[in-house]
Amino acid sequence: MVDEEKLDTVLCLITKIPNQSVVRKACRDTLNIPDEDIETIIAEARRRLTLAADFHRDEELGKAITRYDNIYSDSCKIKDFKTAKAAEDSRVKLLGLAKHTTKDTTETTADTGESETLTEIRNHLEPLGLAADGTPIAELARLAALKLTEK
Repeated sequence: MVDEEKLDTVLCLITKIPNQSVVRKACRDTLNIPDEDIETIIAEARRRLTLAADFHRDEELGKAITRYDNIYSDSCKIKDFKTAKAAEDSRVKLLGLAKHTTKDTTETTADTGESETLTEIRNHLEPLGLAADGTPIAELARLAALKLTEK
């Protein structure tokens, strides 16, 4: 059985410390997690991070739009037009209403040459720690699928 308090601490550690050996050392030395349990608790923390990233896009979009509308309305009431404009600009950007914010998934990023869609996929898979950073996306996907089918 996993100690929930220690698991929460490990979850925070892996989100703040990119060096996994430092996380393992903290598990061992600070949290007093036995060596044979460290990989298990780290894997569980990663699994929970992955679950936390699973969200209902339309619901979250609706919440964001409502928040921007409320900020805009409240700001106008108190004549804080700078904040109102910032809220409206953010809302327009979120909804892709401005001409300069249209998104073509075939555009490539200058750094990697990957399409924005592939970069998003990489950003979901790399934090799982399945392979070294920079591993080809196809290999990351294969490893993720393999991990999902393990018992």
